[in-house]
Amino acid sequence: MTKSDIIDKVSDKTGLSITKATEAIDSIITNIKDTLSQDKDVILRRFGRFTVQHKSARIGRNPITLEPATITARKVAKFKPSAHFKKA
Repeated sequence: MTKSDIIDKVSDKTGLSITKATEAIDSIITNIKDTLSQDKDVILRRFGRFTVQHKSARIGRNPITLEPATITARKVAKFKPSAHFKKA
């Protein structure tokens, strides 16, 4: 399912125009990204939790040349589905 599929379904279920549904979905995505960028969790009851995981720097390998390469520290967004979501 793509973003446009979600927008179409929201538009059909709510009676919103495609433009308004697009604005609503974009707003939700922006709010989730902004909250995660502040290292805060996003919890959607009966759906799941978005969190930020901090990964430390490490040594990896270039798969082609097999030479060691440094992988920098970074933050990764993670999603954990709720128990209700898993049952569905």
